Amino acid sequence: MQKSDFFSKRLLWVTGKGGVGKTTVAISLALLAAESGKRVLLIEVSPTSRISRFLGIPEIVYKEREILPDIFALNIDPRYAVEEYMKLQLKFRFLYNRVLKNKLFRIFATALPGLDDLTTAGKIWYMENLKRKDGSPLFDLVIVDAPATGHCFNLLRVPRATIETVKFGPIKNQTQPIQDLFTDPERTLVNIVALPEEMPASETLEFAEKVRSLSIPLGVVFINGVYPEVDEERFMVLSQKLANEGMEDVVEILSSIEKKGTMQKKYVKILEENFAPNVVKIPFLFTPSFTREELIRIATIINVEMSVG
Repeated sequence: MQKSDFFSKRLLWVTGKGGVGKTTVAISLALLAAESGKRVLLIEVSPTSRISRFLGIPEIVYKEREILPDIFALNIDPRYAVEEYMKLQLKFRFLYNRVLKNKLFRIFATALPGLDDLTTAGKIWYMENLKRKDGSPLFDLVIVDAPATGHCFNLLRVPRATIETVKFGPIKNQTQPIQDLFTDPERTLVNIVALPEEMPASETLEFAEKVRSLSIPLGVVFINGVYPEVDEERFMVLSQKLANEGMEDVVEILSSIEKKGTMQKKYVKILEENFAPNVVKIPFLFTPSFTREELIRIATIINVEMSVG
């Protein structure tokens, strides 16, 4: 997928199996979009702020703030999303204070299936829909650093499930615009981050089918942590030279890298066969620490991959 088409959307979801690097990709996409002149909102749906940890900044909370030039961030806590929704519905402060502080309501709200996901989805729609005084969007692009695929699927599914369950009334009317946004290929793309390994690749294939069943548009599959391809003949020659010089420990490290790269090829091929041409490969970065420089490097790689893809 070409970069121009990708960043012409309004809402980009980034999800994947836990531990595949989706936060890394989400931040890198935000950096790339901001560099191209867009005003970006980066939303994370997480109990704790992974973005804060990555960037070494104060905790991101349930109020957007600018964390980098032209990049704003917000952490959606479902508890606050539920409270915010109730305040909007009840209108009067004395009413929502009585309801929200009621112990029975808090128990009910916690136990009600889908309420957290619905209000979270609603908050994402609300932020995408914010306007300036002149009617133009407040943010040019919203990137969601979504939960892992299982929870993300619930977020994507909850508007449709609510509409099918609630046949009429304000909840149905308020949910329809969320569903319209999520299923609009001109505005939304769900993107998946995977490692070239058996479980992440398998989960990516399964999740993609579930997303298609909801008529929600799929975007790019980012294959993260790809090891470099090794010329076997040259590798054997180099290994022998190093061994002859007493550098067996280096040979062992290089051998493990070569084996890992060989194993990955199978899963890279599976993902490419199922999702090409919408595949971006991100190389494994051999670095002792992960800093903002590495995020910029990944953003640059994505830029190049999309420019020639």
